[in-house]
Amino acid sequence: MPSRHPFIPVWQTDAGRQTVRAKHYGFGRKRKRTQEDEDEEDSDSPEAYFAPPDEVPRANTRYIGDTERTDPYHVAGLSSDETLPPPPFPHAALKPSKNDPNADGLRQELSDLNPPLYVPENEAEDPSTSLRRHHLNVLTTLMHTSLLRGDYVRAGRAWGMILRTDFKTRGIDVRSHGRWGIGAEILLRRDGSAPTRPDEAAEADERGAQEDDVVPSPEITEQGFQTAREYYERLILQYPYQKFAPNAVNALSFYPAMFGLTIYEAQEKTKRALARLETASHDDTDATYPDEDQEDETTSRAEDFAAIKQHELDTALRLAAKMDEVLISPPYDKYIPLLQLRGMVALWVADLHEDAVLPSKSDEARAEVDNQRARDLATEHALAEREKARSCFRKVKDGGGEVPEAVAHLIRG
Repeated sequence: MPSRHPFIPVWQTDAGRQTVRAKHYGFGRKRKRTQEDEDEEDSDSPEAYFAPPDEVPRANTRYIGDTERTDPYHVAGLSSDETLPPPPFPHAALKPSKNDPNADGLRQELSDLNPPLYVPENEAEDPSTSLRRHHLNVLTTLMHTSLLRGDYVRAGRAWGMILRTDFKTRGIDVRSHGRWGIGAEILLRRDGSAPTRPDEAAEADERGAQEDDVVPSPEITEQGFQTAREYYERLILQYPYQKFAPNAVNALSFYPAMFGLTIYEAQEKTKRALARLETASHDDTDATYPDEDQEDETTSRAEDFAAIKQHELDTALRLAAKMDEVLISPPYDKYIPLLQLRGMVALWVADLHEDAVLPSKSDEARAEVDNQRARDLATEHALAEREKARSCFRKVKDGGGEVPEAVAHLIRG
């Protein structure tokens, strides 16, 4: 194996990578000796064993030469008692440290010179970028002003224009600054909101926002719930959880919001149905009925109440099944907000099992038996759901989460 010159790196020799650069700086192959060379060589002369100093081959003048060019401490600008920079020095420029405490001070000193040798980024901003920033600020102000007035239609238009704005050659990320939550609120209430007329908007601007002014929240429609739910589903598919970016806004944030929206939708529908039932019951109370008709009316109201609760129970059961599908795989199986929400849903389902028992329509002899059987079955389902809630809250406590005091007895029991 041919010897390697001490000043030539290994990657420039035949032992290194066989590249064009290595071939260029490597040693040439030894020429075969001929008879003429042997005749010309004088075996008795010392030149046969030692070459004159001037004839020593210089393999690479980049690394061999005066002391200043070959001394690594001189190249790095360091004293001999300091540590040399790590590789790839000296074959690459030394990158400045990002954690240098004097970096900000140096930038400030360079920017204070006349003329300045360093201009901060915000001052050197391109005029077109500054105009886009101003345009984005105006749209954001318009969106929040419309939200305060309850004009979700106009807020939705401003929100859409914000998402279509390009800033620094990049689009606006819907996840930044909580825009995804604002978008869901707009989609949820937009269909029940009437757009504000220009004269009303101007009058509101002149009057200014008063502390006593309470803007009524628009009623949420069925279409609003559907649109907001589909919006969350698209966000979950577009921004899934990724291990290399665990702290980014992703499906871990969207799943609790979507499940919470489903709970809110089910309870809102139940509240409205119970309000209509209460209104009808109040109207019937004002009327005069015979005793038998009054008893039938009471039974009918009990059946209507149980039917409303049964519809809410069906929605809660579908939600619980969906949550179980999500919690079966990591990292959702140890995500504390989802476990807390699943435990609350289990308690909610347990209460609905007991409230959704439909009274039997059989004759009096079998009605009591049927009602008792339905109550026993509902109690069995309720106990199973409470056990599920206990399991979820135990996982929350084991994971370092906080268990609400109202349900802490489930763990102690």
